Amino acid sequence: IPSRQSLAGMVGMRGAVSPKAGLFGKAAQEIRDILRAEGVAKMPLGIDLVEPPFLFALQELGIEVRDGQQVMLEARMLKSQDELTLLNMAAAMVDGVYQDIFEALKPGA
Repeated sequence: IPSRQSLAGMVGMRGAVSPKAGLFGKAAQEIRDILRAEGVAKMPLGIDLVEPPFLFALQELGIEVRDGQQVMLEARMLKSQDELTLLNMAAAMVDGVYQDIFEALKPGA
């Protein structure tokens, strides 16, 4: 995924950064600029999770924000063959660790 298509969503680190720091406004302006560059500035922006100060910053710039959570939840249910392979590998690794733990916990081991 090109880096311009993958931006941090929790700008304020879930309350750790004050809105007064200006990060929300700067991020909202960056989003607006991307929307303009892509020719979709007048279209609504779907967001699945958002911090309220970031939502307000987007709205202050005239960006219409819509609930995109259900769409994203449905999209996350789809897996490519590569994703399925990686999930199976991860599960096998966990199974191996559980077997090691089982062996280590035997009396006298």
